Amino acid sequence: MYIPKLNKVEDRAEIIRFIDQYNFATVISYDDQKPVATHIPIEYELKEDDLYLKGHLARANPQWKTFDPKQEILISFMEAHSYISPSWYDYKEVPTWNYIAVHMYGKPRLFSEDELFDFVKFQMNKYESGVSSPVRPEDIEEQYLLRQLRGIVGFELKVEDIQARYKLSQNKSEKNFQNVVNHLEKSTDQNAQKIAEAMKNLKKH
Repeated sequence: MYIPKLNKVEDRAEIIRFIDQYNFATVISYDDQKPVATHIPIEYELKEDDLYLKGHLARANPQWKTFDPKQEILISFMEAHSYISPSWYDYKEVPTWNYIAVHMYGKPRLFSEDELFDFVKFQMNKYESGVSSPVRPEDIEEQYLLRQLRGIVGFELKVEDIQARYKLSQNKSEKNFQNVVNHLEKSTDQNAQKIAEAMKNLKKH
């Protein structure tokens, strides 16, 4: 990913916070003819000082067959973004777009059956915790759950490269920066409000 120095973020704690909040990601690999992609929730895990990403694909999805333990794949995280009007500056400028994007690269490894079972239970417990009447893995007959698992393929990768771009008007004066924030905060668009919040948080660091 092209990242001007001004927009580059290397604070791993901040990057992990972002991918945890916006974890519905794009998994990109190559099938020897063209790039292929799937959109799925991705979980992260820290093992000592190493960062791992985990997910699962439908077994019917041929992308998992492109996963080569010797070849890196790309997982792209992106959520908040907003149009920035040149009318918000005190000088003539062109339109642009503010956004946050994180790319992570690593070599995938497929889960064993036991690892996949544990991962699915982890995801279920995580997301059901926010439901009014949560269903626990223990509430599902184990043999039935195991049969369902035959329809998916789990994987993890150790992150070897992180590229994070926070394009948040860092090149603007304090006055114009605040003007952008003010206009974004007035917007009814949730993305605009998220970018305004990200810009304010940027100033705190």
